[in-house]
Amino acid sequence: MKIDRRDLSGLPGVQRPGFSRSGREVRRSAGSPGVQPPDQLSISDRSVQVSELKPALAVLPPVRAEVIARLKEQIARGEYRVDPHQLAERLLRLGVIDG
Repeated sequence: MKIDRRDLSGLPGVQRPGFSRSGREVRRSAGSPGVQPPDQLSISDRSVQVSELKPALAVLPPVRAEVIARLKEQIARGEYRVDPHQLAERLLRLGVIDG
């Protein structure tokens, strides 16, 4: 059986380009000549911020795994204590909070 690809409009769900389902010609405005706009790539602000931070992270010293492990153990045993005055002084000094 030979299929004529030029006229499949008789099949359900198939329509010819430039024509509506009812067979009427679709008119396009002058601004839309029937050509799709080119693909575009949009990068979110968050992605830009992350890419700007990568060089800064690269120069930081490596994380000391043994210090972190020791602190986790102290927290798990309930032995880790924070001096609230020392914490407040550091937060003020680093500009995390305003005094």
